[in-house]
Amino acid sequence: EVFVIDTVVSGDSLKSVLDSSGMGGSLGSATEGGIDLDTILANMGDLPMTIYIYADTYLFAGYDMDMTEMMNNIYGVAAAPLAEAEAGAAGDDSAITVSVAEMSMMYTNYNEAEDFEVPQEALDAAAA
Repeated sequence: EVFVIDTVVSGDSLKSVLDSSGMGGSLGSATEGGIDLDTILANMGDLPMTIYIYADTYLFAGYDMDMTEMMNNIYGVAAAPLAEAEAGAAGDDSAITVSVAEMSMMYTNYNEAEDFEVPQEALDAAAA
């Protein structure tokens, strides 16, 4: 049995997490070709989520995310310069559209790993 929490993570919160974790900076290659990463992050939109918590242990059980709107917003901003160039060349207004982008992850078998031995080399490296 699980507790179910339906929530929406705001685009501003997502941007803040990416910025503070350093992930925003690691996406620097996405800014090549005149695409502004801050504009992409600012226009991501919200992220609907369902979070599952095990009722007996209160451990995280998993989540479902519907990233469809967010991905369409990102592609809309990121692909705009390319789409404009192609539209001028092809004479149309082609665009990238994501029909479904969903992600689910479930966590099981907490504290059920088989016994294992940490190699001495790893212990020595950790002590250094």
